[in-house]
Amino acid sequence: MALQDKIVALLNEAVEIVIPKEPAKKKVVILHGRFSPFTAGHRAIVEKMKKESKLPVVVYIVKGAKSSADKEKNPFDAKTQKMLIMKSAKGLVDQVKIAPDGFIPNIIGLARQDGLEPTAFYGGPDRKAAYTAMIKKLDQKELKLNVKFAPINVRIEGISATKVRNALKDNDFETFMKMTKGYDKKIFNELRKKMGVK
Repeated sequence: MALQDKIVALLNEAVEIVIPKEPAKKKVVILHGRFSPFTAGHRAIVEKMKKESKLPVVVYIVKGAKSSADKEKNPFDAKTQKMLIMKSAKGLVDQVKIAPDGFIPNIIGLARQDGLEPTAFYGGPDRKAAYTAMIKKLDQKELKLNVKFAPINVRIEGISATKVRNALKDNDFETFMKMTKGYDKKIFNELRKKMGVK
């Protein structure tokens, strides 16, 4: 992790993000996670989000000190992750942002500070209980907030970020390409280098 990423992560985790009370003008839908790396499965989710919501899609990469500490699961810096998302989901993702954690109130605060008004957080059925609980704790009336959890059941069998990282480690370009979209041999080699494999 670059020094700048470490400093931002530590500062963000030390501060609770305040949610501005006035809604922002630009309505968006949000997908957040580690995306280490962004896979063809993530892209399929974004495609469905865009089609269902007809709103701009904003992706938040969770890059806190805790979530970034495990270099096995999180070998890429924020700049690399942003590039991968914008390359893979070109024309589908409006913006890629960084969040210190996956705590929905913090992401809402960051979004509103950037002039974005979240209308839905998308996630798999396995996230429904956690996301709904976080949203329910918010005083939506006081915050003039109208946000919901939007379950999305897109799963492409056999694709996972872990398997993509393993393909990179094993120098398995064919498997890497099957599990990703929009990448090429140059990106494959760059990612292997960032992971420290030869």
